[in-house]
Amino acid sequence: MSWAVERIADSGTGDRICLVVSHGRDVTARLARENGAETAAWSVIVGHGNSPGSLRYLRIGKAYFTSDRPRFRGAEAKEIVERLKSPGEFVFEWARHPSRAKRGGLYGTGDFAAKAAKCEAWVRGTRI
Repeated sequence: MSWAVERIADSGTGDRICLVVSHGRDVTARLARENGAETAAWSVIVGHGNSPGSLRYLRIGKAYFTSDRPRFRGAEAKEIVERLKSPGEFVFEWARHPSRAKRGGLYGTGDFAAKAAKCEAWVRGTRI
């Protein structure tokens, strides 16, 4: 799987948001330092235009993650990102709105670790 990095900075608030987006935009890891926070936090989004209340499913190696919420947050998101940084495979599935048609795939983690490192450095304000 190939990944792209997208950066969003708000000079007025100091917010910094960096996205690591999968080809096809099926999985997005979002690192944000918002509202003057000293540290940044990861969240992970599976799908886009999802059917409300539908399950999002992600398996990385032998670890399974499911949610009916728009994104994974907190310790769960941090674990997902750490697992995606390791070489291996991941599977995702989500339902598109309004048809509820399932989308999914099996991919290698590819260059996720390098792209996540770029996001982490940018959000901290350092260069790699």
